[in-house]
Amino acid sequence: MHKVNVRSDNTEIFICKHPDPKELNVQLERDIRVCGDQQNNTTNVKALMTHWDMFNHSKAFNTLLEWITECFGECDLMSFKRQTEYKLNSLWGMIYRQGEHAKPHDHLPSYFSFVYFVKVDDSSSPLIFEASNTYIKPETGKIVMFPSHLKHYVPEHNGLTERITIAGNIIATE
Repeated sequence: MHKVNVRSDNTEIFICKHPDPKELNVQLERDIRVCGDQQNNTTNVKALMTHWDMFNHSKAFNTLLEWITECFGECDLMSFKRQTEYKLNSLWGMIYRQGEHAKPHDHLPSYFSFVYFVKVDDSSSPLIFEASNTYIKPETGKIVMFPSHLKHYVPEHNGLTERITIAGNIIATE
């Protein structure tokens, strides 16, 4: 895991790489395709988007969630001056085709959010954090975890291959 400062107030994001994502990502992609578009472009994501609660619909999503929980446990949350319990609030998949994008948005009132790259290539659009204009290059098996208040977006995807990702939110339970 490594950290990246994305704002002048030293707000950090955390980046991990799955040790062996190949088989898991095939299952995740299949489950996203089977679920299909459930949001009909009514969110900030202007691409195919699954149910918000894919942990209730997919064994592969639950396997990914176990690994995400481990990664989240490694994050230096002391930098956020909070010690409490956390739980997953939402988890969904997306498929961006050529010309699709995500508008600038945050994930409040959640505490922490993440994006996991299931299937991307060199032509895939980056994840951009608006305040610092920090570009995160998509890499298959990479997860980016960040405080939910950080505005971020995905510019228009111009790649010929689909950009497949999973996102989710973690809330504090006090």
